[in-house]
Amino acid sequence: MKEWFTPAKRKAIYQVGYAIGTLLVVYGVVTAGDINKATDALTALTGLILTLTNLLASLNVNASE
Repeated sequence: MKEWFTPAKRKAIYQVGYAIGTLLVVYGVVTAGDINKATDALTALTGLILTLTNLLASLNVNASE
């Protein structure tokens, strides 16, 4: 899979994503409020993942070192 996902293909996928996203906004399918909600949800999810990662890391610290 890694060999298939070359920088050129990745760039093409991103460009298609940008184009689709732009069209969704232009035609009113996605509003600024929708984007804000998605951003807030992503921020909360990232915070949760970081919190759990730090918790797991702190539980695996060897106190004798």
